[in-house]
Amino acid sequence: MYWRILAAFASAALAPINGAVAASASHEMIPRGAWVADFSDEACSLERKFSDGENDATLRLRQFGPQRDFEVTLVSKSLGLKLRNARYAFLPGEKQDLEFYQTFKIPGGERGVLFSATQFKSNPDSTFGNLAPATLAEEMQAADGLLLENVFNSDFTFRTGPLREPMKVMQTCLDDLLSQLGLDAKAHRNLSRPVTEIGDKAWPNWLETPQLRAIEQWPSDRMQFRLLVDEMGHVADCRITGAAEYAELSQKICSVMPKNYEFLPALDNGGNPIRSYYLTTITRVHRSSY
Repeated sequence: MYWRILAAFASAALAPINGAVAASASHEMIPRGAWVADFSDEACSLERKFSDGENDATLRLRQFGPQRDFEVTLVSKSLGLKLRNARYAFLPGEKQDLEFYQTFKIPGGERGVLFSATQFKSNPDSTFGNLAPATLAEEMQAADGLLLENVFNSDFTFRTGPLREPMKVMQTCLDDLLSQLGLDAKAHRNLSRPVTEIGDKAWPNWLETPQLRAIEQWPSDRMQFRLLVDEMGHVADCRITGAAEYAELSQKICSVMPKNYEFLPALDNGGNPIRSYYLTTITRVHRSSY
């Protein structure tokens, strides 16, 4: 059953940075309100409004399950997008290239950009974007800002303040999300191995199957899917995340996708196979761009 909880929260750890810090740089975006947590049956998100006195923007961090990546969305009516040699960093982490993104417009004049970002430059425990939640919580809680270079016409630092408390809220939501999916949230906090893809099938070629080539309208050129994988490594469910209105499209793609993946099942802390999930993103490249 669909459920939704909205909670605005603020504490000493979430409070805007002091005026002396804010005045030290002309392109620092300062919080203009508390974080808002949005819990749904598909995803968990944190959203907050920011301003530098001249420009306003909204930042959203969203996840469709415990993983190493965050879906970052930035929306503004006044900030112009640049997106050439763009980089980002969850401070105090290292800068990373922003390789894949999607831009969009909202009625009313607002423009936005959506991209995947991670606190981690590399991590030996990660497998195709999946990461044990305990590792994610520990690393991400240390972040206190988001630096964006060449994303907009000017560089900005979104002074989020310490993310420890917001990440605790995110973790609560993710635990509930896993429970809704029929997964053991407690066991997923300390996996000895996440669902792991094996084999070397030419997975991009399955997008060229007749049933998928016949699709005229896609919701996006970059879509994320969540696969539920059972204790034997078999795909038990497949769907587009965050796009319930595209159930028919999801069914068509998912009729083909699982055949092109082979998995080792997730293992709990004791090394026992458990039912888990796998998140993957497909990018559809238009033929005219070759």
